[in-house]
Amino acid sequence: MDESMTPHVFLPTTKDAFVVASEVPACEFIHVGKQFGTLEVLRDINLEVRRAEKVALIGPSGSGKSTLLRTLMTLETINAGEIKVNGETLTNGSWTPDQQRSDKPAARARRRRIGMVFQQFNLFPHMTAAENVAVAPRKVLGLPRNEAEERAQKYLSMVGMSAKANELPLRLSGGQQQRVAIARSLAMEPEIMLFDEVTSALDPELVGEVLAVLRKLGEESDLTMLLVTHQMEFARNFADRVAFLWQGQIHEVAEAKSIFDNPTEERTRQFLRAVLESH
Repeated sequence: MDESMTPHVFLPTTKDAFVVASEVPACEFIHVGKQFGTLEVLRDINLEVRRAEKVALIGPSGSGKSTLLRTLMTLETINAGEIKVNGETLTNGSWTPDQQRSDKPAARARRRRIGMVFQQFNLFPHMTAAENVAVAPRKVLGLPRNEAEERAQKYLSMVGMSAKANELPLRLSGGQQQRVAIARSLAMEPEIMLFDEVTSALDPELVGEVLAVLRKLGEESDLTMLLVTHQMEFARNFADRVAFLWQGQIHEVAEAKSIFDNPTEERTRQFLRAVLESH
């Protein structure tokens, strides 16, 4: 990545606002449960994520990591508990699925605080990189075309993709497409960003360029970031805290250095030993 990146920084307008905002978690999972039929995917999840905190979610496949992100994005409804964003209820397990998917203005406003980048890039193949990034600000936020295009250029520059702004996705590598997908989410200017195994669909030689983008975002912005990853070394160096999920529960959560150097739970030790030895 050969372009400098200066991500959008979210700053409160006053010192008092900062104090109040800092005391309220960016997001909270309170006794959250999720079932698919009789399969219990999430069980009594409790987690607070502070503003600007970077949290990595690790654990074996099927442990509920991606589902946890999807419930925060309201792509999945929950069966129990409550999820809050900035102290406001985003979704509640006692609500009906229709209530949880509400399209009322207040619900839409809460959801817009959150952006998500998936394993697959899901770019519109008939649109250029710039058009892919500009379309949501135009269609969802109602920005005039020129403002949306300026915003697209800004965020493409942040992820080092200005030179490819007019290229169609088929002319981009997998790593470049994923960087455009990150710019697309950033263009909605969320407060919380979710990354669901964003390097898993990439060839090994392309993983580094995407991780570099995430590292710069973590260092140069105050975005709150939740990351599902199998890149253990990256999680160790990137995250403030790491949560280990197993069988739908948060089995252990601690500062990154602590969980990698001295995990308290035997199941965490077994997982890390197996993953690290395989690399």
